[in-house]
Amino acid sequence: MSLKWRPEFAVPPQSRLLPTVITKPTPREAATPESMTKLLIALSEGHTRSPESAEFRLRSMRDTTTFHDLLKAGLRPGWAFRPQEGTRSSWNGVTAAVNDVGILFGPKCKHIAITVLIGDSTAPLADRAKVMARIAPLTTTP
Repeated sequence: MSLKWRPEFAVPPQSRLLPTVITKPTPREAATPESMTKLLIALSEGHTRSPESAEFRLRSMRDTTTFHDLLKAGLRPGWAFRPQEGTRSSWNGVTAAVNDVGILFGPKCKHIAITVLIGDSTAPLADRAKVMARIAPLTTTP
């Protein structure tokens, strides 16, 4: 069963902005690039609570529709990407976070954990996306 979006679910813009200004990520929700990459490596190698939990997470990453213009946009032929993206709100022209992390799977069964976190950026979304798209081919160079 899926939930169908209805206009009454929308939050008025003035209500959306206030919590963003007041709240910043807490240590519990603010991963570092290193910790996120270690988590992705553990996940890709099956070092989780159970093989079923690792497979569930990898399957959900594979089956989730994501933005096509971030890391995925820079993939070389033959490579697949299981992403987990995250974006926080913008306030006065500053976007708190645009993140794209995941596992790259190469044509020869090679896998690479990749973490790109962009925070407190004033650059337009298109520019941030171009930066991310340029990183994937650098990572997957033969």
